[in-house]
Amino acid sequence: MAPGTIKHVQFQNVICKGESGIVVFGTQESVIEDVSFDNVSVRMKESPLNDIAGGNFDLRPVLDPKLQIFAHDIPALYAQYVKGLRINNVDVHWDEMNETYFTRGIEVGNFEDVSISGFRGTSSPSNTELPPILLREGKGYNIQPTENNTTKKHVRR
Repeated sequence: MAPGTIKHVQFQNVICKGESGIVVFGTQESVIEDVSFDNVSVRMKESPLNDIAGGNFDLRPVLDPKLQIFAHDIPALYAQYVKGLRINNVDVHWDEMNETYFTRGIEVGNFEDVSISGFRGTSSPSNTELPPILLREGKGYNIQPTENNTTKKHVRR
């Protein structure tokens, strides 16, 4: 079965409180295009299930059994295989998370044309040494600094 196409999706004026982050999960065969997050607040909350099931991405229902539930670090906003991702005025707040699989404010991999402006946030309390933003294996990005200077980034090619 051929993968579908997702593009032209906007999230505006959203307040999220949850035990896991926002995930935009494209694949090499199905790149997600033109997604924007404008004026979004994310609060990562502690969960009583962290010791049992934490540190996993749960993408059910998906056809590929390897992508249903698998071990993965948990940033507040994660995206992969994206083109034209816009992150504007996104705030990230963390509860006192002790688990080391909670990582960065934003992580984007396998990307083309990413823009981040007005980001306010940090890495998780259990990983304060990590830059809040990680961009890896991509091309074309623009990160605008914010007033509180929390946009330290790490870019890997």
